[in-house]
Amino acid sequence: MSKKSEQRAAKRAARIARQDELIERVRVDIEGGAKLPELQDHFAKSVLNPALGRFAQTKYSLLEQALGPSASTHKVLVDECLDIGILPHAHTHIGITRLSALEFGKSILDTELFPAATEHGYRAILSCDGIRNGNRHLCGIAKAAYDRGAKAPQIILIPQKLEDSIRALERYSTAIAAALNQPCPVDILDAQR
Repeated sequence: MSKKSEQRAAKRAARIARQDELIERVRVDIEGGAKLPELQDHFAKSVLNPALGRFAQTKYSLLEQALGPSASTHKVLVDECLDIGILPHAHTHIGITRLSALEFGKSILDTELFPAATEHGYRAILSCDGIRNGNRHLCGIAKAAYDRGAKAPQIILIPQKLEDSIRALERYSTAIAAALNQPCPVDILDAQR
């Protein structure tokens, strides 16, 4: 390994160690009783959002301590095309929420994501990718499954911009809850309008 490569690797290792240290501080604050507003005051989004994403994977009870109970027991997956800052809002308005990039790996193809989410019991996938045709895009894959009457995750389309997606979850929370309580989805739930 060249000296330059060693230096890059050392810097990357130091960044990861620093991020882990900060995430540990978030955990300690939550266990000490801190709620989301207090955490937002103490930590930058660049620390808090990855911490919440990690806790969603490793110890969901930490999210519940900071955010309160989830809106339901439905499992919700956030597509990697969305800002991870949507996680606490999806928890509050929909259910038990995880990030697709952490659950199934970064850059997972839609053709792999939809069947994996189905197999793992996810009831909904939040996405902003509304391409509805073809068998390579999430909505096209979902629509084909819905047309067959297959039990599959409900695709919920929300805007990509975080502020707009938060408003969409608030505005459409009743429609989302109703859709998730159906035995099988019949169509894509479009909350982008």
